[in-house]
Amino acid sequence: MSLSLPLPPSTRTSGPYVSGAGQTAFSVTFPFLRGEDLRVEIRPGSTGAWSVATPGIDYAVTGAGVPGGGSVAFYVGRPAGSQVRIVGAAAIASEVDAVPAGSFSSQTWNEFANRVTVWAQEARRDIDGLTGSVDTALDELSTQAETLVDQQAAINAHASAIAAHASALSVLQASDAAQAGSLDALSGRVSGLEASDAGQASALTGLDSRMSTQEAQVAGIQAAIEDGALSGVPALDITWQELPTRVPLVRVWRTSGHAVPGDLGEGMVMVLGTSAGPMARQDADGRWWQMAPAGRPVSAGWFGAKGDGVVSDHAALQAWLTYIGANGLVGYLPKGRFRKPNNTPSLTLSGDIRIVGDGMFSSVIYHDDTVQLTRNDLFLGSSIIGSIHLDGVGFEGTWGVGGDWSQRSPLAGFQPTGGTAKIINCSFRNSSFLSLTIVGARQVEVSGCVLDKGVADGIRIIDCGIVVVEKNCLSAINDDAIAVHTLDSAGFPAKQNIIITNNTLIDCQGIRVLGAKTAKISDNTLIRCQGHAIAVQCGSIGSTEGVTALLNVAVTDNIIIDMFNARRFSAASADFIGWIVLGGTAPTANPAGFYVFEPDGAGGIVAPYPYFYENNVDGVGGTQLGAFGFTVSDNICVRTLAPTSAYSNYGYGQRYSRTGPVDPSIRAQDIIGTQVYVLGGSLRNSIISDNVLWGGALGIHLNGSAANPYIAYANLAVRGNYVGNQTGGCFYALGRGTVNLDGNTFDGDPLHVHAGRLPNGKWTSGSTFPGVWTDTVRVIATRNTFRNLYSVYLGSGASQQVWSDNIIACNPSGIGYNADNIGIGDIYIPEFYGTLLVEDGDPASATYGRVLNTCVRAATAMPTSGKYGPGHFTKNLFPAISGGKVLRGWTRLTLGSGHVLDVDWARDYAPTS
Repeated sequence: MSLSLPLPPSTRTSGPYVSGAGQTAFSVTFPFLRGEDLRVEIRPGSTGAWSVATPGIDYAVTGAGVPGGGSVAFYVGRPAGSQVRIVGAAAIASEVDAVPAGSFSSQTWNEFANRVTVWAQEARRDIDGLTGSVDTALDELSTQAETLVDQQAAINAHASAIAAHASALSVLQASDAAQAGSLDALSGRVSGLEASDAGQASALTGLDSRMSTQEAQVAGIQAAIEDGALSGVPALDITWQELPTRVPLVRVWRTSGHAVPGDLGEGMVMVLGTSAGPMARQDADGRWWQMAPAGRPVSAGWFGAKGDGVVSDHAALQAWLTYIGANGLVGYLPKGRFRKPNNTPSLTLSGDIRIVGDGMFSSVIYHDDTVQLTRNDLFLGSSIIGSIHLDGVGFEGTWGVGGDWSQRSPLAGFQPTGGTAKIINCSFRNSSFLSLTIVGARQVEVSGCVLDKGVADGIRIIDCGIVVVEKNCLSAINDDAIAVHTLDSAGFPAKQNIIITNNTLIDCQGIRVLGAKTAKISDNTLIRCQGHAIAVQCGSIGSTEGVTALLNVAVTDNIIIDMFNARRFSAASADFIGWIVLGGTAPTANPAGFYVFEPDGAGGIVAPYPYFYENNVDGVGGTQLGAFGFTVSDNICVRTLAPTSAYSNYGYGQRYSRTGPVDPSIRAQDIIGTQVYVLGGSLRNSIISDNVLWGGALGIHLNGSAANPYIAYANLAVRGNYVGNQTGGCFYALGRGTVNLDGNTFDGDPLHVHAGRLPNGKWTSGSTFPGVWTDTVRVIATRNTFRNLYSVYLGSGASQQVWSDNIIACNPSGIGYNADNIGIGDIYIPEFYGTLLVEDGDPASATYGRVLNTCVRAATAMPTSGKYGPGHFTKNLFPAISGGKVLRGWTRLTLGSGHVLDVDWARDYAPTS
């Protein structure tokens, strides 16, 4: 519970009450926050010492937190005439522990303020009680002093009378004995007056002693305060005579507005300071107050920022950023929309910048560049800072506001050279150029952010060390949504160690890494990307980005759903590159002499110079390594969309392009593309495995060139992939080298929609739709399955390749091309590639999709049923010597279902001598 402020003035004392016989309930006439904030005192009558009752044993309390107070109820009725007194006695202790970047609920602050008010009221009561005692003592002393003055006047009058009597005595000295007797009597009266004067002097001494006792009591109170016994009362550095006229000095106050009321300046703490202190202000008494930010974030509101989205907050934001950067403090951006107009200078940064907000969509810096007076970025991206840490803040531009889609200014660019960058739980929206750029940081983390609608790159990280980009959501980014690059001019070895994981990209261009050295791109979901989904490349020779050999890269467990030709949405965008793109340049000349692993011209092999990590494609002293140590595994690339007359027909609305919303028609060639594309260069010691590739133009394409001696594929394994529903083929390889194809399923046209295919599963002559196509690249093809293709293989150099244990799934009628072949149109000698698996590929058949027969590899007798192709050999399981020879098995002579010995089959004998 908490009370509404302010608490009413109160002495915080109830009673003393005179109890009736057996009375148990007594009112608490002032508000209190807790039962333990009360002290209940009792005594047997109207006199005697007070004692303190025990809560929970003697009485119970009700009404805590009620503005009107409550009551104390004794468990046993009080005796008649006894007295009860209830005193507020809240324990003084801090229950609020403020920490940097922390926050408290309004109820917590309200209750803390109430307790401070209670402490102040009770301290005032106690001090007023002490002051009243002193005032009573002073009144009594004043009365006694007046009595002494009257007695002194009487003494003076008696002294005058004595003098007069003495004069008369001298005149009467000669008188008779009677006169002498009168003199003796007069002397006795003088003695009596002298005794009375001595008594008055003694009384005056007693009064002085009592005044000294009062001074000692006040000194004791002062000592108790200094010792902490009365810690709620400000320390008294005054004498008791000054106490009634002095009030404790206020040392801390809070603002309700810095520049004007309501400008988010509330909560700033001011302390007594100097005119040179931060945010210094002078009060009417000439004292200087300054901001005390230690231990808590520094609010932008303290510098006059209003955050209403209307007035310019540029000056306030700049002063705030300068202050927190210079002092190494945490900045706090409150809820609001803080406007920075484009016709104001870019915000400059220095030092370490650390900013926390109330949420990525609540605490927003609004870059209002709708009026293009000059191109002023939101932040001066070239500012070299120590580090940049942002948490829970948003950045918003005006791209598209009022139908204006021209390119203008980037949102947020930072250059923490040698420092760190941590951008978490932030938003970047409506950027008319780059959204978030970080250059030169030693370590980067971008996590939990939202980026929506941008003309150019979304998250752009250049020449940084350890890079982690994870759990971000990006949509409608029209250039690389996530780009991590190495600059060629930065020197070698390249600095990057890159992890890009668990991000979601929707309606964006994809992820691009240039010049990767140790990179993992995994577990991302990319939906309806354009141009490319994931690209790990080397820049072109002579460029400034990523011209360094690619080394140790894993692209794994990503889900890519639908791809588009980016140029279909904007003429300024790139053409369709591919779904997953690997590799780099295809050099026409080698500026460093020879390619790594190639002959060095002197009978040796070119080794990496001076080691793998430092190879530069076009730098002095480097030799071209190419791509080395890649794993492209367990990715899912699936097309779910068909061509349409308008993009909005898909149900996702219009598409955002660089120039605004567009709604183009989508042709077949705009949504297919190559799904795993090795684009030029060399790929060595690498694996492409266990990927699901569906709905592309080509499943896996090694796009080298036989004419270029520097392009080679060596120790490259392509295994366990499913490649299906492709329009141009499953595996293409150009260049040089040998590729291991193992355990893949090449299912070219499972839907029977290829232009060269008939609905019944047969093929027209002249189609070029192979499972595997190579030129001078050689393959070792084992344990692969081929179905729904015009041919298993197309290319040259078959005699230099190895084919074994592959499955050729079809229902053939003739060797070579035959119009009645179902499933695979051109059946080159099946036994060259592997083993025929006869299955029904005619959708009109009742047995469609079933295996009609396998071609048995071993038996106890010649096969007598099933369809077989020529060259098939069935091994005899029980060979024996007969007539000086051994029957090893049976060799197939014809294609078909006939089983006549010496017509369709021939015995295969081996002599024994």
